[in-house]
Amino acid sequence: MNILVLLFVCFSFWNNNSTSSFSQYLSSQGKELHYHGTILDYQNGDSLRIQYDDEGIRSGLSEHSLITLWVDPDSMGKFKFDLPSYGHLSRMVMLFKRHIHGVGLIYDGIVEPGDDININITMNEQYDVSALYSGPGSAKYQCQGQIPSIWTYSAQVLPYRRIYSSRNWLDSFYNRVNKFELDNLAILNNFKSKISPIVYKLLYEEVKANFRNLFVSDIEDLLCSDTVGIQGSALTPGFRKELIANYKNKFMLGVDTSNSLILQRSWAWRSYVINKIQTDYYVKFGRKPTLKKVFEKIAQEYKGVLFDRLIGQLMFYPFSISWGLTSSSEQFQYCMEEGFKLTKSPYIKKAFLAKAVLAKGKEAYDFSYIDTSGNNVELSSFKGKVVMVDCWFTGCTGCAMFYERFKDSLAPAFKGNKDFKVISINLDENKKTWINSLYKDIYTNPSDINLFANAKGFKTGLLDYYKIDGAPFTLLIDKNGKILLSGLGGFPDTNTDVKKIIQSALQQ
Repeated sequence: MNILVLLFVCFSFWNNNSTSSFSQYLSSQGKELHYHGTILDYQNGDSLRIQYDDEGIRSGLSEHSLITLWVDPDSMGKFKFDLPSYGHLSRMVMLFKRHIHGVGLIYDGIVEPGDDININITMNEQYDVSALYSGPGSAKYQCQGQIPSIWTYSAQVLPYRRIYSSRNWLDSFYNRVNKFELDNLAILNNFKSKISPIVYKLLYEEVKANFRNLFVSDIEDLLCSDTVGIQGSALTPGFRKELIANYKNKFMLGVDTSNSLILQRSWAWRSYVINKIQTDYYVKFGRKPTLKKVFEKIAQEYKGVLFDRLIGQLMFYPFSISWGLTSSSEQFQYCMEEGFKLTKSPYIKKAFLAKAVLAKGKEAYDFSYIDTSGNNVELSSFKGKVVMVDCWFTGCTGCAMFYERFKDSLAPAFKGNKDFKVISINLDENKKTWINSLYKDIYTNPSDINLFANAKGFKTGLLDYYKIDGAPFTLLIDKNGKILLSGLGGFPDTNTDVKKIIQSALQQ
């Protein structure tokens, strides 16, 4: 799999008899996890990045819920590392980095106490990674490696769904998605006798949750769009009515939370809940909900750990901008403040506190980086100007998308305005890579203020201060050096008129 943007997914639903067996499972486990192996076509500079997720929240709270390791093989490509046991099923993401050109996903899945896994890794010229697993516990790695990513199926369904605009369209689409689900369950059943019952059940429900999420998300996309069909024909009132009626029959039922001990650990289940809330709202009211509406619905229907983790995912997942929720700065701030008050989890509270430094009106971090001429440039030197800061790296699809949106919708309105400055900060590990990308007009405009973060990547001062572990990261700063907006993946209020916010700041 050639990875440009890694979207991390987890697992979900459960049956009514699983809680007690899971509790017994927890109390019987305690062994460390051991990993060793070889990069078979090792090249100098190859390395592995390990993210070990005990709490199940995933990216965006990495300082509080993940262990992150960098593993450097020896000159023969051999490597070894150990992970602590938390006494229960956890999750590990393993990435393979080959010098500055390729990053590949080796593994993203469930791990168990006592795993002792040997891994042989290869990467081809297209930077596709493959891995062979052996040793105690390796069957679940083999199984999860054979089950295709949900994003693979999403790409297959997208063109397929456009074929249908007939009366029976939704049933046809549902059957297509259901076939993908059955194909994955067939792969899983081939490993049933080789993996523990608890892992089998988790993977089984993960598959079901992923495909429910795919279906619900695509229905929402169609309802919110103006066109459907091969030729992009109008989404007629009759077809929209049919979509809504069929959706109500299949998905308007509530979500079973009777096994929250398991469900609280599932990224896929939480993603399904958030997307289902949005689609249910659209079906009921004929418009998309705001971020505040989704937040309040979660607060109304979910309590305890489930609430904490749903809110954590809603507010901190790096790609949450893709939820597509409308939100003003005031609404976003409201959700941050209420989230901090209502959550009980200490590490999620810490995450809210860490993000509080990004609140509107806070003093922006005064960074200093070199420009293309090697001169140090400090943020404080732009007092009296409205500044947009954009952090990016080569190969970041989200960064390119953000720049394209900015170039089309905002940049023309402020072209030639001496009181509006764009500072573009590059996070590449190699200065030559930055220079090559700078002049391609993919991530930045060469005429903007382009700075290099000294090859420190996400450990650079600005991102380290704000505990940011993804890109693009953006800041909008007023003439007094105070934050107006911030966002990971884009500004949190993507549908707010950012242009008006900038214009208002320029008039101050």
